Amino acid sequence: WAIGWRMAVGLMLAYGGLSRAAEETGVTGAPALPFAWEVAQRPHPWLENCDYPMRQVVIDGEVWIIHVPNSDVYKEQCKVCRFKGPDLEHLERQPDGYGEFPGAAAFLGCGLWWDEQTRTLYGLMHSEYAHNNQQGWCSKKTRLATSKDMGLTWTLVGDILTRALPNVEDYAGSCFEAGPADFTFYADTRGGYFYVTSWNSFTPKQGKLNGFAMYSEVARCAIADKMAPGKWFKFCNGTWTEPGLGGKASRLGFSQRGIYGNTIYSTYLKKYLQIG
Repeated sequence: WAIGWRMAVGLMLAYGGLSRAAEETGVTGAPALPFAWEVAQRPHPWLENCDYPMRQVVIDGEVWIIHVPNSDVYKEQCKVCRFKGPDLEHLERQPDGYGEFPGAAAFLGCGLWWDEQTRTLYGLMHSEYAHNNQQGWCSKKTRLATSKDMGLTWTLVGDILTRALPNVEDYAGSCFEAGPADFTFYADTRGGYFYVTSWNSFTPKQGKLNGFAMYSEVARCAIADKMAPGKWFKFCNGTWTEPGLGGKASRLGFSQRGIYGNTIYSTYLKKYLQIG
């Protein structure tokens, strides 16, 4: 992504520079573009050196970014950073929140949903556990936490998506399923479902990570069920009947790699698109 972005910026700079140079020197036949680009790098105070995708949530007409910073994601007691504003370009720091998330890492902020009726904030977490120096990848799962006070305090609800077998040793052979996490979240209000598209992988029980060979899978939960554990179902072989907790899932997307991005609905194409 970073390389592609730099290439795009380079092209913008090049075209802008060509147009201005052609106009200044009076070169004939050169395209005179009716616009110019100015690109500048500036820090966003809410990024806080996070290595996972944060998602915004709109509450009472204001945009919020709420997340656990990298310094705390592997702690049980976590600071929760809170920012709000009229848009992503004008966020202001709010008092920090707090959450206790034992048992796994707490990458909170990857998927947020605001229930206006109950004024409850729902937060999905990419969660890592069982880190060691022998197996090719840590174990992973997706968990749910909720807040009744705009992210100041959080309650850990529990797991919503886990791998098919609970323990590494349950898998025959030299590899095991890491588990569904590294996800993107989409609230499909048209269809009435939440969707979580996860990265997963089968990785060596011992040895190095096998080339980051991840694939995508997807699970959904009816919006009426409000993300509750046991209400998520994985897509497998054309149906949504495999449980999110311990069920199996079909591999989606590319044959050897997942796709990390966003899901949208295109009103022009009348299709759902996964863009990464």
